[in-house]
Order: sequence, then C-alpha cells, then structure tokens
Amino acid sequence: MLAIRGDRLRERREARRLSQGQLAAFARVGQSYISMIETGKRENVGSRVLTALARVLNTNIDYLAGSTDDPRPASEARIDLSPSKRHAIELIMIMDEAMVRNAERYLQYLLEP
Repeated sequence: MLAIRGDRLRERREARRLSQGQLAAFARVGQSYISMIETGKRENVGSRVLTALARVLNTNIDYLAGSTDDPRPASEARIDLSPSKRHAIELIMIMDEAMVRNAERYLQYLLEP
C-alpha cells in the first residue's frame, strides 16, 4: 500500500474535468473509493490503483504521493543538465553517422587501459 494525497488527486481530477465516477471507472475502483481518498478517509492505496490514477490524470505517482511538486508525467519530467552537458548533447544530435562512429572509436581509445 502506498500513501496518496487526496487534495492532489482532486486537483488533478478537476483539471482533467473528470467526475469521481469517471475516474473510478478508469481506475477500476468504486466512486466511493475515490471520494474516500479525496476527503482523507483513505490515505493508502495499492500500487495498481495508484499507477492507474497517475496515468489517467496525466501525472506521476510521486506527485500524487506528495514527494514532488512537479505534476508532469514521469515521461515528460525534465532532466536538469549543466550547460556543458547540454552543449555536448546538442553537438551529438547534429552528428552524421560517420562522425558518430569516429567519436565512438576515439572514446574507446581513451577508455583503453
């Protein structure tokens, strides 16, 4: 069982313009179950239900649990990179196949004992 914040569940449900009944149907639970979570009468839910709720509400489990304030789905979470790492990735993205092969060979050379 995992903890879930009812206020966050309600906020995301309302943002998606879903009724408690609609959300319950998507998550395959009863409407009263959703109501109990939102009102704080039930704080722990199974991982299957929590995963389904996060998916339907286009958010992530950590947001519903209160571990993060970022409501974006995990697939959209932004990775913070230093400017030099971001620049390196940008350079790699514009390389053609021959350049990539040469870079791989060079890195292998550098990593040899």
